[in-house]
Amino acid sequence: MRARKMVAAMTAAIGIASLAACSDPAPATSGYTGAIGPVNLREVCPAKIVVQAGWNPEAEFGFLFDLITKQPRIDADHKTTSGPLFSHGEYTGVDMEIRAGGPAIGFQPVTSRMYQDQDILLGNLDTEQAIVSSATAPVTSVLAPMAKSPQMIMWDPKTYPQVHTIADLKATHVKGAVPAG
Repeated sequence: MRARKMVAAMTAAIGIASLAACSDPAPATSGYTGAIGPVNLREVCPAKIVVQAGWNPEAEFGFLFDLITKQPRIDADHKTTSGPLFSHGEYTGVDMEIRAGGPAIGFQPVTSRMYQDQDILLGNLDTEQAIVSSATAPVTSVLAPMAKSPQMIMWDPKTYPQVHTIADLKATHVKGAVPAG
């Protein structure tokens, strides 16, 4: 029951706000002493919520870093960012640590890291990775952080010879142009 409450509270907090190393170099708490706002996670979550990212800090992880808006602590040696966890600009009563993935953890899958390190509460991984590891390292999805990926925009210049800029691509799409050929 406590685990379900913790997951529900975290999901709510991360939904409201938008949710590396081999050791834990950060102190137990950030030392933040501000008042706790309406989202109080202190009684249902660990003092520090650890999130394992799937890769280096990138645009698609921005929603995570946005939760640590005051007093962030960046530890370049251990590839972590930590600080007090906020929701709608108000302190939640707990801290958050985001650990870089990919090269920072020897390219290990997030699910493997989560099973090796019990301090990790949440992992940022894609659906494919969750499916591939489901037989040996099952995980439960609690949040889909974005509906569209910000990674790239691609088009075929042979199909759309009139497109040279993103604005051209948008105009072509909006007009409902049918590919030549």
